[in-house]
Amino acid sequence: MIREGFWPAAFGENISTTGLNEENLCIGDILLLGTAVVQISQGRQPCWKLGLHTGRKEMPYQFQKTGRTGWYYRVLEPGEVGAGDRITLAERPNPNWSVLAVTRARLTRRILPEDAKVLSQMEELAEGWRQAFSRMADGNAKEDTSARLGDTG
Repeated sequence: MIREGFWPAAFGENISTTGLNEENLCIGDILLLGTAVVQISQGRQPCWKLGLHTGRKEMPYQFQKTGRTGWYYRVLEPGEVGAGDRITLAERPNPNWSVLAVTRARLTRRILPEDAKVLSQMEELAEGWRQAFSRMADGNAKEDTSARLGDTG
């Protein structure tokens, strides 16, 4: 069922699901998607293009505040994926690190140094995010987000 005002891929997503979200998926989760095997590598970071698309320049920042930004998959084994294919959790190496918790920490830069250190060493996490958490672990939480969010962040 499509809600009024929304349509498939309305926010740039390539895969839409029912029942899977940032709260019940974790960084590093390995999923069987059709005949492909994929792994969650990081959350999404809304950017200025979302504001351009919606006609509201504050939209990326507002969207980021919800924590419901989505995530990226790393393809471990290519395969065929089609509408209606099942998505099955095959492995969960980091059960304490939901996509929501990690994305919020990354986007707000509010995280304990010891947790940032753990994330900076998490192999399953995308390299750019590991580097950002390494800086946070060293006490450097500053980041210029103006290029990504525009001048509203």
